[in-house]
Order: sequence, then structure tokens, then C-alpha cells
Amino acid sequence: MFQTADQLLDLLNRQISLYQKLGKLLDEEQQNLIELDLDRLQKITRIKEKTVQDIKFLIGPVSTKIKELAQDLGLKTEPLPLLALLAEALPEPNSGRLRRSSQELAQIKTDIFRHNQDNQNFIEETLGLITDSLTVLTGVSLTEADQYLPTGERAASKSMGPIKLNREV
Repeated sequence: MFQTADQLLDLLNRQISLYQKLGKLLDEEQQNLIELDLDRLQKITRIKEKTVQDIKFLIGPVSTKIKELAQDLGLKTEPLPLLALLAEALPEPNSGRLRRSSQELAQIKTDIFRHNQDNQNFIEETLGLITDSLTVLTGVSLTEADQYLPTGERAASKSMGPIKLNREV
């Protein structure tokens, strides 16, 4: 049981360090995206892809060790038990180490959520800028939803085509 717990903790520590590396890469990627540094973005993308592959590779062994440890502790193996549940059943010092790993993973999850929100905001702002620019250039609002007739045909646009700009001052 102790050997399985140590092996699980080693795997979790490797996985946590990879997630932390990925978080730093995401921060750097976001900064380079803002600065439009395409060369650096390409380099970061390659490193990020390798890091993600390494994380994916560890998922199987981590899951296997969680199941082995749960079985050793007399817990159900399906669905995969939470680390907190395993930590409660383990004696110290492994219990505390597993609890800390679980907390670190929860913090990483929060950080990833923040990255997703930042990226979503960046994309929405960029798309809004593009939409506004196209509206000014064409006179047609891109935010209007397509309207359909009861027959299923698309209705004519309310804008009735591009608006001619008046050049008089």
C-alpha cells in the first residue's frame, strides 16, 4: 500500500509540474499574442504541444495507481475515487502529501479557468472589433440574426443592403 501511494505521489508530482509549466506557457503565449510576436508564438506552440502530450501520457498511469491504491485501501475503484477520499483513508505522512497534491491540482484547475476566461474575453473583443469595422465598411450590421419566413426561406435583410455614406460635412 505504501509503495503504491509513493508511486502515485511521484506521478502526481510529475503531472503537477507539467501543469505548472503549461500555465507559464499559456501566460507567455497570451503575452506574445497581444504583442503579435508570431515567431515566438510558433515556438511556444511546439513546446505547449509536447507538454500536453506528456500530461496525456501520465493520465493512464495516474488512473491505474489511483485504482490500485483504492483497492489496497478497500475502496471502490469505479468510478475513479477522488484524491481527497484516498487521503482520508491513508495514514500519515502519505495522507498529508496526497491532500496537498489534491489542493495543488484544484488551484491549477482555477488557474486554467482564469486562462479560459481571459482567452474568451480576448476573442470576443477581437471579434467585436472586426464586426464593428465590417459594419462601418459595409453598412450592414453583422449582429442581426438571420430571419426566416414560415416556409423556411430566408427573409430579406432589414438593412436592405449597404448604406451609402453621405460625404457632405
